[in-house]
Amino acid sequence: MEHDDRDVEKLTRNSVLIIRDVSSLQSESEKIYSYPFVVGCCSWRVGVYYKGNKYDDSLSLSLSLVVSDADFMPPGWKRHAQFSFTIVNQISEELDDNCGVLTETQEWFDHKTPAWDFSNSIPLGKLDAKHAKHGGFIVDGKVKIVVDLNVLEAVGKYEDDEDFLDFYGLPVYPSEMEVVSPIFEEHPDFASHFVEKDLGTYFKRVVIQQLILLIKDLRKPLKDISFYHAHHTLVYLKAVGLDVGWLEKKVSDLKEQKETDQQEEIESVGYPE
Repeated sequence: MEHDDRDVEKLTRNSVLIIRDVSSLQSESEKIYSYPFVVGCCSWRVGVYYKGNKYDDSLSLSLSLVVSDADFMPPGWKRHAQFSFTIVNQISEELDDNCGVLTETQEWFDHKTPAWDFSNSIPLGKLDAKHAKHGGFIVDGKVKIVVDLNVLEAVGKYEDDEDFLDFYGLPVYPSEMEVVSPIFEEHPDFASHFVEKDLGTYFKRVVIQQLILLIKDLRKPLKDISFYHAHHTLVYLKAVGLDVGWLEKKVSDLKEQKETDQQEEIESVGYPE
């Protein structure tokens, strides 16, 4: 019987995003993302960024839920999702009513709206142990956020398995061979441990997407590369079993080159006499 994604209902999963140093958020344009997780035949991520002034009490956190593989989804795809965010009390299991479980909501995600931003930001003052009823929401600069996601309806199939090429045990589209083939020519065993795992075609597709997106990002001009994002993608790829030491070196070399270029630019400006 042919599989129809509309049969995929009430698929539930939660994901955890840990901000290890909340003060590391540098600008409103910079988001920290969780690792991808699969629910309802698509890949999701939690994003967090700050609003307001870092140097006064107006600073707050804003949260978002994103379909991270939206660019790879077929035309007409939609996901109806019910979800909530929770700020975890890391000391006590009892949650503060003002900054524990945030309001649960339902939204539709599609190619026009692949992301949803939580309307209410969270003042950091309420998370601080000096102000929160129980404390424990910020511990040594760390904030722990959990999203509970329930996909109520999934419309639009992912591309059929027969559209994939079985390339060294990985499901790869012909259009991706330009990126993936050179990797195996230079590093033929980099995915050997990963392909041995019984992870399913879709999860493997999520990993391949993350790898391809990172490689494409590293082809951008140095000024446009987010090395913060590159680092976290590498951590994810290593965690699922890929040997990406060669890619770590490339990221390190590019980062060093960017720092050198910036230093030379500063020196070229000179100082007024």
